Amino acid sequence: GSLCARNYKGIGSQYVDEDKCIVEYKTKYIVRRLTPTECARLQGMPDLWCRLSQIDDMSDEDYEFWKQAHKTYAEINGKKYKEKTKQQMIAWYNKLQVDSAEYKAYGNGMALPCVRVPIHGIAKHGAKTMASLFDGIGGFPLAGLIDGIKTLWTREIELFPIEVTMERFREYEKYGCFTFGCDGRFE
Repeated sequence: GSLCARNYKGIGSQYVDEDKCIVEYKTKYIVRRLTPTECARLQGMPDLWCRLSQIDDMSDEDYEFWKQAHKTYAEINGKKYKEKTKQQMIAWYNKLQVDSAEYKAYGNGMALPCVRVPIHGIAKHGAKTMASLFDGIGGFPLAGLIDGIKTLWTREIELFPIEVTMERFREYEKYGCFTFGCDGRFE
């Protein structure tokens, strides 16, 4: 906008002319929010690391896992637990993937290059297994995987990071790296 001398009658009145206006120059740069992909890159994580697949159905085992995870989450946060039907759980799951959850996950997480330094050092000293407490979105298991260390279990209480870690490492379950517990952990 412009800053003008005025008498509340506006430009063009007998008291205020265009030439009495002080033009405000607009700034050259506009600050914008980073995209989730840019946040992933800043943290050293692969692109789309936190993107979850949408589902149409849920196995009974997955339903029981998420039911228990919801119950634990409610207890820890002092909230009343209300059991969801399988269809409600599927609808909830498909709403997990929102940008704000990704921003929170990346913002609360550690950058992968920073995690790799101690994990690499541990691997150099012969470690073959590790565990990860309050893991977030799986940075430590990913660093361990890169350096040949098997993650035996990981725990996290936030529901979105639990699923990110489970989805990213589900394929390794068949190799004996993880088995999923019903309280948000891998054993």
